[in-house]
Amino acid sequence: MRNIAMPGLVALILVLVMTYAPASGHAQGQAPPSSGRPAPPNMPGNFTFIPKGAQEATLKSIIDGAPQDQAVRMVDTPTGHLGAYVLHYEPRTPAPGAPANAFYHSDITELYVVTKGAGTILLGGELANPTWGDPNGRAVKEISGPTANGRMSGSYTTQKIAAGDVFIVPPGVPHAMGYEVTTPLEILRIVIDPKKLLPAK
Repeated sequence: MRNIAMPGLVALILVLVMTYAPASGHAQGQAPPSSGRPAPPNMPGNFTFIPKGAQEATLKSIIDGAPQDQAVRMVDTPTGHLGAYVLHYEPRTPAPGAPANAFYHSDITELYVVTKGAGTILLGGELANPTWGDPNGRAVKEISGPTANGRMSGSYTTQKIAAGDVFIVPPGVPHAMGYEVTTPLEILRIVIDPKKLLPAK
C-alpha cells in the first residue's frame, strides 16, 4: 500500500477527533490551562502502531473472499473509539439507468484515503424511502453503527476519485462507495466512533 501524505492524514484525524469528541471540561465552562502552568507528564490513553503488513494482510483477506470493509484496528480512547479499516473494490460499471443504492451512518464520522486505483463515488443529496439496517447484522454491529439505506436522490455529487484523494463523511451524509471502479480500488477508512458503538479490536 502506498504511503500517501501521512503527516497531513494524521493532522486531519486529530482535527476530526477533537471536533467530534464528547464535551470536555473546557466545553463545560472550565477555562483552558494558562500558559506556563505545570502540566501532567502524560494524559490517559496509549498509542497504537499499525504496520503496513497488517493493512496488506487485511486487504488480502478481502480479495480472498472475506466480507468487504474489514477493521485493521479499532482502539478505545478517552474520547471514543478510533479505527482504521480497509476497503477493496474490483472494477465495475453501473448498469445504465439503474438506481444508485447508498446509505448514511447516524453516529460515526469517516475519513477516507484512496491509496490505490480510481473510480467514482456518490456523495451528499438524500436517500429516497430510507430504512434502518438490521441492528443485529454484521454491518451495523462491526462496521458502521446504525445505518439508513435507500436510493440516492436529490442534489448529490458524482465524484471521481484516485490514489491520493481524501474525503470526509460526517454522520447523516449519504454516500455510495465503489459506484464505478475503473481500476481496482484500495481505500484506508478512518472511523471516529465517539459513542463506542463498534467493538474494539
